[in-house]
Amino acid sequence: MSGDGRALAARAGRVLIMRHPAVLAIAALLGLAAGLIGLLVLVVTLGVAPARGDHGLAVEGIPAVVLDAYLNAETLSPHLGEGCAVRWQILAGIGKVESGHASHGGATVLADGTVDPPIIGIALDGTRGTARIPDTDGGRWDGDAVWDRAVGPMQFIPSSWERFGQDGNADGARDPNNIYDAALAAAAHLCWTRPGDYTDRQQLSQALLAYNRSSAYVRSVLSWIDQYDHLDLASAEAPVAIGSYALPVHRDLLTLPLLRRPHHTYPAWDLGLAEGTPVYAVHGGVVVSVPARNSRCGLGAVVDGDDGYRYIYCHASGVAVAHGDRVAAGDLLLWSGNTGNSTGPHLHLGIRDAAGRNLCPQDLLVAWYEGIPLSPDAAPTRGCTH
Repeated sequence: MSGDGRALAARAGRVLIMRHPAVLAIAALLGLAAGLIGLLVLVVTLGVAPARGDHGLAVEGIPAVVLDAYLNAETLSPHLGEGCAVRWQILAGIGKVESGHASHGGATVLADGTVDPPIIGIALDGTRGTARIPDTDGGRWDGDAVWDRAVGPMQFIPSSWERFGQDGNADGARDPNNIYDAALAAAAHLCWTRPGDYTDRQQLSQALLAYNRSSAYVRSVLSWIDQYDHLDLASAEAPVAIGSYALPVHRDLLTLPLLRRPHHTYPAWDLGLAEGTPVYAVHGGVVVSVPARNSRCGLGAVVDGDDGYRYIYCHASGVAVAHGDRVAAGDLLLWSGNTGNSTGPHLHLGIRDAAGRNLCPQDLLVAWYEGIPLSPDAAPTRGCTH
């Protein structure tokens, strides 16, 4: 067993870099010798960060970045100690009960795993059924210099974070408000306090009880683990481009009535989606803006299209692109969410012409759904509201 975070980060880097599809492509095309050179270049350019959704998998109700963090922690858990093996479903069960997969209090998860705003629990001052734990970190993590508070998506108290905290994305920092770090730390907590075979329900229960000394908590986490154990990881393959256009989500999520649905106030289109659903660029272009989570749009992406039109995607839970990035039709942009001026998880898609007029996307979406690469030149500016 090793508690040396730097050594673990180095080992994690080797695992994570070898997972990256760019590395696999280089190794295949250039051969082993050139592949090793390519690895050195990619270590510099990519660092040792996780693939952040590149696994192409999805589970309804778990944002893609959060799922990637769970999968990443599962991959790295054997490096935490001999016999340590924590499957992603266990971490998902903990994450669901502790913070609703990092969504408690309206929090969202950015593409690098940062939870925004940070999730901070109530003061552990002995009232309201809490333990009495005076401050141990000077308020560094929980902002409270009098009492400790549970912190982050996996709800570590500062003294526990000092012991179990990990650098899950190998960025040189251990942050309880980063889902990659917190998920790997949760695996460390289980393996270091109650090592065992977590396919055995009794041993798993004992490890969970050490994580949170509540029988009701253990029952709740186990029930979620059971649900996740019976799920298949669904493919989240990108939509196929139709000419230079693509549908914004996988075709299986769409029907013609949904595509024709009018917007409530002005020309645009809304689609209700489970939080964390991948959303793709409908046309190639350059990302000119990434709206903030507290804006009217919420987390999102604004793309100036190669066809002269502006494409606006809103209300994400996480964003996969940055200002200045070039995207092609069908490239991953973001994951659906409920940020900004929103009453439920959904995608808002807007299209504007060079004069700033909002266009109706509905006819375009229907055409792309039917395999016709229709340009926004044919889109009306009225008739799609109610």
